[in-house]
Amino acid sequence: MAEWRLPRIEDFDAAALLRAEGEAVARAKFFLDMGVDADETVAVVRVMMVGLAQVAAVMREAAMKTVLWAGTSEIQFAQAYDELVQRSLSQVGPMLQDLLLLELRNSFEVAAVNRPKGPQVSNLAAARWQ
Repeated sequence: MAEWRLPRIEDFDAAALLRAEGEAVARAKFFLDMGVDADETVAVVRVMMVGLAQVAAVMREAAMKTVLWAGTSEIQFAQAYDELVQRSLSQVGPMLQDLLLLELRNSFEVAAVNRPKGPQVSNLAAARWQ
């Protein structure tokens, strides 16, 4: 796993994307490569970002309570925060993957129970459930 560090921008006037942004776009391309419509891909990424923004906010607060204490200098805080991030990265990714798989499984179970049945179902809708 690559070591995570805050990015350094040499020219503050230059247009630049963070490496994480570029990697996220490249990973989202996977949906397009699977045949998912571009609008659907954008919708999925936007919903992920809304949910992850909430997760990040709660994690940030928890991390700050862990590493911020009275009299902490900015350098001490940054070092402690960086160490905490380094220690937690290897677990957060797999945890998010497990939680997503759990939620996908639950949503497919609900969809299977609530799927359309009977003569009113179009061939297209019926084909989705076979």
